[in-house]
Order: sequence, then structure tokens, then C-alpha cells
Amino acid sequence: LPWGPQHRRLPLIFPVSSLIGLTAIGAIGDGAAYAGLIILSFVYVGLTQRPGTSYFLLPFALAAWMVLQHQWTAVLAVRLAIAIPTWLLVAELLAHRSQQVAKDHEALTDEANTDMLTGLANRRQLDLQLSKTNDGDTLVMCDLDHFKALNDRFGHATGDQVLADFGQLLRGALRGQ
Repeated sequence: LPWGPQHRRLPLIFPVSSLIGLTAIGAIGDGAAYAGLIILSFVYVGLTQRPGTSYFLLPFALAAWMVLQHQWTAVLAVRLAIAIPTWLLVAELLAHRSQQVAKDHEALTDEANTDMLTGLANRRQLDLQLSKTNDGDTLVMCDLDHFKALNDRFGHATGDQVLADFGQLLRGALRGQ
């Protein structure tokens, strides 16, 4: 979701209101058939929130489950003992996996936009970087004179090393932006 960190918990409105709705259904009539929908709230939280957030949802889920059941039996106690870890496990596994996918996506994006040899932004980044320039910014273009002759005389491995060293020199001398 394109929200900033201050709105990170805003998507919790949906699962919490769903669980409150299920509690209302249970209070009005026989809602035991809807108890299976509780896990959908945990799936949603797992897909949209950071790991650990599912524990916040647990009291709402317990309240909904208890009201939907209307009566307490030993069988329901066993079911609840199985349901709670299942709810949490589903949400936490999805949250961890979603977080890993986001990290992998960021790493792949960085890799796609960075030249492996020099470690500098590649041509894909040129338009993006140029669109961010302001009046007064400076654009510097570098050309390594006689680079082809260096490659021809000393080989591509030496040419690659020259490019890598040049990239390191530029990264060390320029500001981050």
C-alpha cells in the first residue's frame, strides 16, 4: 500500500471491523457457521502488516469466536486450542513471507538498476536521475580516453578492472544523491 509509516496500521480497520461484525452476527443469532471466516482476518493481516501484528488481532478474534459458538463444551475448548495457533501461524508466516518478498523485490530492483562492474547506476537509471534534476544541478559526463586501445593491448580483464576502479573512484568522490 502506498501509505507512509504513520498509516501502517490503517489497514487493520478492515479485519477488526470484520471481527466485530462476526461478533454482532453471533450475538443476534446462531453464527457458529461463520466462525471459519475468522482466519480470513488473519490472512489479511499477514498479507498487509509486519510480523507480530497478528497478536493485536487475537483478542478480537477470541471475542468473535466465543460469541459465535454460544455455548462452551470440551470439544470447543479443543477446537479453540487448535484454532489460536493456526490463526497466528498463518498470519505470521504470511507476514514474514511478504516481508521477504518485499526485500527481494528491492534487491532485484537495485540489481537491475546498478552496473555490476562499476557499482554505479546504469543506463536504466539515466531518465529517472535526469527527471530529478533541478536548476543549478550539474551533469558530468566522463569518457575514458583510449579505452578501446587499453582493452586491445592488455585484454578485457584489465579493461574491466580499470572500469571497476574508476567506478570506485567516482563513488568515493561524489555525494550520495
